[in-house]
Amino acid sequence: MDDYPILDEIDYSNREYEATLENIEIAAWGLKREFDLPKDWVGKVYEWLSDHRPGEVENRDDQGGYPSEESLRAAFSALSFSRATG
Repeated sequence: MDDYPILDEIDYSNREYEATLENIEIAAWGLKREFDLPKDWVGKVYEWLSDHRPGEVENRDDQGGYPSEESLRAAFSALSFSRATG
């Protein structure tokens, strides 16, 4: 345990993933008003970031990944999320 303190890799990985999804939603709080987002937008953004900017979803301090607004904008654009109207 001293050399490797993680008891359950699968549980730890799931917690990282869930924390990153929550962080994506938090990080995009300002952008969400600018776009008409589908219900599954967080998962789609996570997948895009994982494929194109993996450092943005890399775990930091056991709190999940926290993407930048610039990377979120890039994902929204690449995923063709439409701009909100009126």
